[in-house]
Amino acid sequence: MNVDDIIAERIAAARRRAEADKQRRQELAEARQHGLAARHAQRLRNQASARTTDGDDSPTLRRSVNDTTEEKHMKIATGNVHHVAPCPPGWLVVLNNGADQEQEIVCPLIGWATVVEAHLADGTTSTAVQPAFLYLNTVWTPGELREHDTEFSGYEIRSREISGRQVTRV
Repeated sequence: MNVDDIIAERIAAARRRAEADKQRRQELAEARQHGLAARHAQRLRNQASARTTDGDDSPTLRRSVNDTTEEKHMKIATGNVHHVAPCPPGWLVVLNNGADQEQEIVCPLIGWATVVEAHLADGTTSTAVQPAFLYLNTVWTPGELREHDTEFSGYEIRSREISGRQVTRV
């Protein structure tokens, strides 16, 4: 075998690989198209089977196409946090544990939490906005901290610029 024959073999092998890759891509594209068509057909069958009692099968903000059941409300426990909005940097929560302390316990305020306070007779809930702060590597609200630390008696919210004193961060 001379060099020209070796080069011709390699070129032929590369052409065979390119043709095989092209054939494989074409087969995959056909299978993808077939799968897409099958998924679309299944979706249309699902929409047709989910017709509502009034005959309207178009989705709305209150009713999805596939939802024909009554609304189920989630039972929310007292003390649960619904939502947390972030707080800009520089705000602090100073904890009061009732004991005389030489140094204040200062925690960074990380956000404002909407907390469930009570369940009303009409099925709604009463909520309050409470600070969410970082204390001992855990995020707390005052209500949660009262449950876990019986000596905790209150808190104060400060701005870092206003306090001006050196405080120990926990």
